[in-house]
Amino acid sequence: MDIMGPIKVKLCLSLLLTMVLIPAFSKTLVAQEEVALSLDQTVRMALEHDYQVNSARNDLEKAKLVVKEKVIGALPQLQIGAEQGENLTTGSDLQNASLAVTETIPTSFQLYGKKTASDLEVAKWGQQASEADYRISRANLVYNTITLYLNALKAKGMLDYHEAVVNNFEAKAKNAKIQLSLGKVTKVTQLTAENDLAKARYELENSRQAYLLNLKQIAQTIGVKDYRSLRLEQNIPQTLIEEVDLEQMLAKALDKRLEISKSQVAVKEAEQELAKAFNEGLPTLSLAYQNRSQEESYNLEYDFLKGDLSWTAAWQQDYLDDITYSGNDDVFGNYKSQYKLRLSWALSMGGAKNRIKQAGYTLENAKLAQSQTARGIIAEVEEAASAYELAGLKRIQVERGLALYQKDLELTQLKFQLGTATALEVTDAELKMADAQLEIDNAQCDLRLAAEKVRLAMGELYDYPIF
Repeated sequence: MDIMGPIKVKLCLSLLLTMVLIPAFSKTLVAQEEVALSLDQTVRMALEHDYQVNSARNDLEKAKLVVKEKVIGALPQLQIGAEQGENLTTGSDLQNASLAVTETIPTSFQLYGKKTASDLEVAKWGQQASEADYRISRANLVYNTITLYLNALKAKGMLDYHEAVVNNFEAKAKNAKIQLSLGKVTKVTQLTAENDLAKARYELENSRQAYLLNLKQIAQTIGVKDYRSLRLEQNIPQTLIEEVDLEQMLAKALDKRLEISKSQVAVKEAEQELAKAFNEGLPTLSLAYQNRSQEESYNLEYDFLKGDLSWTAAWQQDYLDDITYSGNDDVFGNYKSQYKLRLSWALSMGGAKNRIKQAGYTLENAKLAQSQTARGIIAEVEEAASAYELAGLKRIQVERGLALYQKDLELTQLKFQLGTATALEVTDAELKMADAQLEIDNAQCDLRLAAEKVRLAMGELYDYPIF
């Protein structure tokens, strides 16, 4: 009995299954390694990865802490102290305990001088500017990422089209070689077909490289190393802009754009600098009340130039075995209750006037920058609105052309069924149809991108929804 027969059969089956399953398994692994990304996923990953956005977010958090610090600084400050020692001469113990509470309260009343903002107000301006920087950088990144994504889709469509073109010219070159062997075409015609095929392959390779370059840019934006593994969703929903009056669009943009907010902060800071420079040339006048006893001290002072109200309450107790309070030996001095009107004037010999002029130029430049920012936003909105209108007209135009190519394809197919057209002519008609469809897809991408440009100009990308 030949026992090797079943073994050989099983071995052959195993080899056959291995040859079938391994390629299929390999394809499955490749498919699993591909990263399929939607547009929203791409934008979210870009926001998480981008250095400038993360840096702007940190600056915003830091500005919030500065505001919190100023709020804490406006609260009463408590200082506690204690000492323990020994008198080396007498050997007696020296003990001391103290408590001091201080606070400065900015008020809105000033007897003279320019009105200045408190440290808390200035800190809030800084937070406002930092928040604007963060949201502006975020919106710009969203728009740039959408641009990269749509350009990659257009490049992928062009790649697919050129692959169809190569297949078409391969069929034509093969047919020309057959026709040449039958003597129905000349050698020049056959060589021309070969040359057309070579050019088509060259264009295909250019399209492939362009597509890979777009993928590489997306990968760098979202922090993915293997850009060749990226796969993008082809169906992108349209974002349509409601038809509104241009004047309304401009008013809305000037109201929402955070560049305007930043320029307003710059003007406030310049006004603050000018007010401080002006006040530096004025005399300082303050009224103070003081009440002190042996172990307690109370002070209240108002600055008429700054408008600050300051108060202090302090207690100190000394436990000294060999000292008796008398005369000026007490902690705060003899019991005193007094009012003081203080006046001081630092004559700068023209320095204050010079600083006022510098601050005046700074304020003037800040106002000029604010006007220039507004004009720039108006120009952006007008340009974006015009581009969106043209993109819409382009889409309508190519959609009309698609119906013509569809009709031409149907007629060519009918001719082929009647025997008056060749299969290559049908392929040519299909290729023209694919070209028309590619134009529609590109027009859709251009319209979506134009819509996002309008939204960017209108200040509507600051809070781009990420799901």
